[in-house]
Amino acid sequence: MSTLPARERVIVSFLVVGALVMMGAATVYLVTGEPVWRFLVGVGGVLHFTGWVLDIRPGRQRGGAR
Repeated sequence: MSTLPARERVIVSFLVVGALVMMGAATVYLVTGEPVWRFLVGVGGVLHFTGWVLDIRPGRQRGGAR
């Protein structure tokens, strides 16, 4: 069982998946030069940014270690 609450798992998933999509698409874009990969870099950025926004929202529990 995971020790993270469901909300934290979603946030971490957005952050990790967004970062992986950005890095992978940027690498493929640099290798191939196909401009379509730039859109996947943007999608990964949006996912990653969404994770950060969800993380700093004031709705999460305060106090104690995470």
